[in-house]
Amino acid sequence: MSFTIVKYPNEPIIVQTFNADYNVALEMPVSNPAIYSAIDAAPEDKVFLIDIFNFSIALDDIIKSASTVARGEKSLWHHPKLKQVILVTTDEVLRMSAKGMASQAFGGLQIPVFETLDEALAYARGQ
Repeated sequence: MSFTIVKYPNEPIIVQTFNADYNVALEMPVSNPAIYSAIDAAPEDKVFLIDIFNFSIALDDIIKSASTVARGEKSLWHHPKLKQVILVTTDEVLRMSAKGMASQAFGGLQIPVFETLDEALAYARGQ
């Protein structure tokens, strides 16, 4: 599989990692429901980290993905048990896209961005 989902034991943290071979168009219909179910089944609210450090994505796919995760009836990033979405990337376009999620069109999401998973985990643990 070109993505993984890791639920941290004894911590309210779930990390989804996209590998270099992840295909947004083909796999988002599988990966989004998988992470939604993991959050839904959790006994407490979760912090969701998205690690896309080793993954590149076309601008077209960024736009489609943002719309999918932030809009609609079962919007992943507006899941009622989701305390925070955190992005791990060094890609400048993705960093800017995360800032764009704060617009009303995407529900005013505040998405902190970190360059390493360790930094993102430290932040998540401090929440």
